[in-house]
Amino acid sequence: MNLRHIEIFHAVYVNRSVSAAARALNVSQPAVTATLRHAEQNLGFSLFSRVRGRLIATEDAHHL
Repeated sequence: MNLRHIEIFHAVYVNRSVSAAARALNVSQPAVTATLRHAEQNLGFSLFSRVRGRLIATEDAHHL
């Protein structure tokens, strides 16, 4: 993970939504989604799961 991945992960983790994280970072929602997906691919595991349209941090995300 690079610094941008960590920044995006932290924003989504704290704000609990991609849209809120994008607003907090002043970037577009698709950019946050793409960066988060790229970080998950690099790590080899999911950081968030979607439950009824909400992001729920996985155990791996809590450890990170």
